[in-house]
Amino acid sequence: MNTVIGTILASIWQIALTVFIAVSVSFFALALVPGDPVDIRLGPLAKIPAAQREQIRIELGLNEPLWQQYLTHLKNLLTGNLGYSYNQHLEVSTIIARQAGHTLQLATVALCLAVTLVLLGQALLRYKKPWGQPAGLRDKIFNLVNVILTATPNYWLGFLLLMLFSVWLKWLPSGGVGSWQAIILPAVTLALPVAGVLGQLVNTELNAVENTQFALSSRARGVSRARFAWSHGTLHAVPSVGAVTVNIIGSVLGGAILVETVFARPGLGRVALDAVLARDMPVVLGLVALSALVFAVLSQLLGTLITLTTKRRGH
Repeated sequence: MNTVIGTILASIWQIALTVFIAVSVSFFALALVPGDPVDIRLGPLAKIPAAQREQIRIELGLNEPLWQQYLTHLKNLLTGNLGYSYNQHLEVSTIIARQAGHTLQLATVALCLAVTLVLLGQALLRYKKPWGQPAGLRDKIFNLVNVILTATPNYWLGFLLLMLFSVWLKWLPSGGVGSWQAIILPAVTLALPVAGVLGQLVNTELNAVENTQFALSSRARGVSRARFAWSHGTLHAVPSVGAVTVNIIGSVLGGAILVETVFARPGLGRVALDAVLARDMPVVLGLVALSALVFAVLSQLLGTLITLTTKRRGH
């Protein structure tokens, strides 16, 4: 019981520390960026008296020393207050809530598609392939495709898919969120590079487990190579895949900034890009805090999953 409580407390501490470091670094980094938030709030052409400008600075808390602004920001975060946008004049939590669904939908579809492609690729690669057969043409093509997908930038891939399926063939819409067809091209754009990374990793793990004593025993019992891969090899690959899952999710969410821009989709990616370009500090810091929290929680959950899977595999 004490061990469980200690593990939970350690996880909470690591999550809190991750969010604290991410928010602190981002706060002081943004403070170094030139530009007056009052000008951002009023617009570049606004001409108002100095007294009114100072009143706005007081309302935004910008008249306080930087360290005091920092402590106020941390205090607000602890109470769930992410602040107000300089540009949109809305609560940051409201802005995030309005756009999070679009990005979550895109990321979920892309990840599911990537996993499906990896499983299909492994099934085709090992279909009717006997034990001990050396790498052949099928393996070389598989590895080449994975390398190409991994090395292809999201924005370039998105542009090619947009030109081919939307502009030339006119099969799919070029953007928006009005129909289920609108998510196909953005999801494929995000999924293909992820499938390339996962495909290489899973294939390496499956090849490694095929050389274990357990694999030799299964082979002696007449178990086919494909059946062994599905029944035991996939479980063996879970820890390695789980170890890079957080990075993959980060890559998907980071790629969403470019993909949502290319395909004119609403979402947190567009919100982040617009906020950075406009130096809308509350929005940027709110997104940083949310991202750090999500990644920290996922890291802890995946760490637990890997531990449980490793123990099960050991038995």
